[in-house]
Amino acid sequence: SINYLDLTISIRDETLHWELFVKPIHSGVHLSFLSSHPLSCKRAVATSQFRRAIGYATTEDGKKRGEAKMRELLKLNDYPPEEIERARKKAQKMGERKKKMIAGKRKEEWKSVLKLPFINDVLSRDVSRIVRQSGLNVRVVFRSGPSLKDMLVRSRFGEKLCPREVQRERKTKGRPMVCRACDAGLRHGDCTSQGVVYTMCCTVCGERYIGETERSVRERFNEHYRDANNQSVRTAWGSHYYHEHRGSVKSANFQPFHQAQILGRETSLPSRRLMEAREIRKRRP
Repeated sequence: SINYLDLTISIRDETLHWELFVKPIHSGVHLSFLSSHPLSCKRAVATSQFRRAIGYATTEDGKKRGEAKMRELLKLNDYPPEEIERARKKAQKMGERKKKMIAGKRKEEWKSVLKLPFINDVLSRDVSRIVRQSGLNVRVVFRSGPSLKDMLVRSRFGEKLCPREVQRERKTKGRPMVCRACDAGLRHGDCTSQGVVYTMCCTVCGERYIGETERSVRERFNEHYRDANNQSVRTAWGSHYYHEHRGSVKSANFQPFHQAQILGRETSLPSRRLMEAREIRKRRP
C-alpha cells in the first residue's frame, strides 16, 4: 500500500482499493464545538468529515477505520458523542441518497429559493420545519449578517463622495466626472446614501423599476447602467433592455434611466426588503 495525499491506496486480490489517510503530523484542529458559530455550521463540519471518510473508502473495513479516525478527531474538538453519532448517521444517509441519484434517480429540483437572515438556531429550525410541512417546493437558505470584521475594519474614513463634488473641491481640470445617479434626477448628495429603497424610470418607455441596495446609490446605479448597456439577461434591468429595447443603447452617453427618487431609508436588510415589497405593491411598477 501507499499513502498519497489523504488516501491510502492498496492492491488486494488484483483489485485497487483505497480509504481515508490522516497524516501523523496532522494537527487535528477543526471547528471547535465550543465556538460561537451557529450550531448548523458545526454540524455541517462534522457531517462533511464523515462523508469524506465514508466516500473515500471502497470496502466496509475501510469505512469503519475512516469513521473511527473521524470520531477521534471530533472528540479532540469537543464534539459530544450524540452529535458525533448524529453526523455519522446523516453522512451515511447522504451517501445512500447519492448512490440512488447516480443510479438513475432524478435529483430534486427546487422551484425557488427563499433567502432569510439568520437569527438563531431555534428560529431557523422552526422556519425550515414549517416550510417542509407546507409542501411548497421551496428551498430555505439562511444568510449570516455582517461579521465583526465587516463592521470594524474600514479602508477609509468618512463617506464616499460624489465624483463631481470631489472634482469641484479639488478644482481639477479635464472632462467633468460622471455620476449616473445624479444624472438620473436624484437630489444633491443623495447619490452617496446607503441602505435605501429607490425607484427610477426607463428612459425609452417610462416603465418604473423599484429596488433596494445596502451600498451607495451611485454604485447601484452604475451597475444598472452597465446592465442596460450590456443587455444582460441575468438582471431585471438588463433583461428589460434586452427584450424591450434591443439596440436602443447606441452611445456611451445614453442614460438608460431617469426620474430617480429615494423612497425610504432602512439599514436592516429584512426591514428594507419589506419596505421594497410594500412600495412595489403600492406603485405596481
